[in-house]
Amino acid sequence: MKKTKSIELDNGSFIKIMSRPHKVTISIYPISEITVELYAHAKAKIAGKAEEYLKAVQEAADNAWPNIKPKVADSWGADYAEMYDTKRDVNYEIGGLRTIVQICGYPEDDQANYDFNKRRMQSYLFDLMEARDKVAEK
Repeated sequence: MKKTKSIELDNGSFIKIMSRPHKVTISIYPISEITVELYAHAKAKIAGKAEEYLKAVQEAADNAWPNIKPKVADSWGADYAEMYDTKRDVNYEIGGLRTIVQICGYPEDDQANYDFNKRRMQSYLFDLMEARDKVAEK
């Protein structure tokens, strides 16, 4: 079943997290800046909403894969930092864990979407939780 959660941010932008069986998509709206001629860069500051973001990502992952468990990235297939889109022949990148979420490299005329398969989501969740725990230790 398809589920969507939106997190409104302070600057009027928002992050949308959509899940359906075997897939989670994270999107940032609106696009914040165009960095080069063909590719755009979207950045969402989640400084005050990091826990809400983590919870929404966990819920989406649980909806897509009921048996998902966070795991450290131990293979290239688990590396979520970069994704290749064969339809458009471009690399997408996702970054940021506690203060921002940013998606880079998508075509300017497209949405800032980042798709996760199960293994990438496991390592993304692991890193989000590890970043949360490091902040809590300070």
